[in-house]
Amino acid sequence: MTHIWQALLLAISSTLDDLGVGFSFGLTNPLRIESIVTVGSVSGLTMFFGVLAGQFFGQLIPAEVSVYLSVMIFTIFGVLFMWEGYSKSHDSTSAVSQLLAQFRTDKNSPNTFTATEFKNSVILGGVLGINSLALGFSGGMVGFPIFMTAALTAAASFLFVWSGSKFGETDFVQNLVGDRAEYTAGALMLILAALQLL
Repeated sequence: MTHIWQALLLAISSTLDDLGVGFSFGLTNPLRIESIVTVGSVSGLTMFFGVLAGQFFGQLIPAEVSVYLSVMIFTIFGVLFMWEGYSKSHDSTSAVSQLLAQFRTDKNSPNTFTATEFKNSVILGGVLGINSLALGFSGGMVGFPIFMTAALTAAASFLFVWSGSKFGETDFVQNLVGDRAEYTAGALMLILAALQLL
């Protein structure tokens, strides 16, 4: 039961950036449901392979070493997420921002989910899923369930991108979340790191 709640925290923290992506589209050009499903699926797959690799690696080293490596990775990502939040508030250009701009340029057919949109959705899911791959590896080393963690990640990614795309333009949501997604993700990572030591 403990790993279930920790897997949920991992899924949420690794996909909070998807909420910001959804907001970005919601302000200008909401994503099709097909794109959102694709992004969520890719996020789930990256988490699956990350946890799978982490479980395999964890079997090769002593359990105590796995725990400390997991704590170290969660802590590093927690700090990096918070630094990303700080940097984003001072710099509006990023690889993700450039990818979003290209995505909007290619979304020119009002009724059809094109092959180009699918390709861009996969690329966007891959970029957002890099966090899931690394954090999944860390979770896998301490025994997080593979399929449940991957499914929760896919669901969280879908929910965040969809809700951001649909409601991101509202003042309430913007004021509630604003630029806090990275800080929240970082805090959740630090909580996960602490939980491994209990």
